Amino acid sequence: MLEPLDEPSGIVTFRYEGMGASDVRTKLLAQGILVSAIPVERAPLEPGFRPVVRVAAHAYSNDSDLERLVDALRSIEKSPVL
Repeated sequence: MLEPLDEPSGIVTFRYEGMGASDVRTKLLAQGILVSAIPVERAPLEPGFRPVVRVAAHAYSNDSDLERLVDALRSIEKSPVL
């Protein structure tokens, strides 16, 4: 996760080590989990910026939604990129 822990937010930005943001997005979308892959072009003035994955919780999200995301993140390493 890239946000400071003391700054709560409904948006979480992260990198999945060993896999590109677009590949992570593709794998999560295949499991019905909506996330965005943020490419370098979205932060052209930010030195050293690398692509990230972004997920946003909604007002109606609950613990089971978060558990599903965690389970999906754990499983994507085992599945090939489509």
